[in-house]
Amino acid sequence: MTSDQKAGLAVLTGDLIGYTEWPQAKRGLAFDALRNAAAHIGRWPCADGSSHLERVRGDGWQFALVAPHYALRVALTFRAALRGAEAEFGAPKRPPPDLDTRIAIGLGPAANFDPERLADADSEAFVLSGRGLDAMDEAPGIRLLSSGDPSREFLLESALVRMCDAISRHWTARQAAVMRLALAPGRHRREALAEQLGIRRQSVEGHLIAAQAEALSIALEEIEQQLA
Repeated sequence: MTSDQKAGLAVLTGDLIGYTEWPQAKRGLAFDALRNAAAHIGRWPCADGSSHLERVRGDGWQFALVAPHYALRVALTFRAALRGAEAEFGAPKRPPPDLDTRIAIGLGPAANFDPERLADADSEAFVLSGRGLDAMDEAPGIRLLSSGDPSREFLLESALVRMCDAISRHWTARQAAVMRLALAPGRHRREALAEQLGIRRQSVEGHLIAAQAEALSIALEEIEQQLA
């Protein structure tokens, strides 16, 4: 990966799994969850205001990030928002969530684009992301793409992406709801997360352990150091 790419742009293109079979209310819930997650990400100090999520091709969405080293953290946050959209703390356990997405992350040099009109952009990161999504199978998944011959560092980054993808596919709705907040950069006090969610600190701790938050944090910090 070139130094230009490291300081450039990440584009996330995704679509919703099983969207055509959902009732209209569920479709609205999914896109509301994605848009709320985008707004949440836009408040991260490191995000440089990246907060606009654009709907494309009916069941698809796109998000551009000018802090590309946080691309995987952002992708996991979108997955957490979907899988946790129907979480009900204090209620009986529900079947595993079925709101999920495929995400292709394209990395490329910095480029000029209108953040309110992502569909009109055609820079390298946008092209890689769109083509990458088209090449994925129909199952939920997260993939990282970059132009040129893959370096050893990029192969390591891709392996970490696949590991994080595999772990996050098994989050319950409650685990995902906790992770959506815990994935924001920085250290988070368990008490603060519990207050935001309206649950006990011990419950937060249990959900974080079950979601393998510590392993994910180590992987994210490693990939962010490589991409920064």
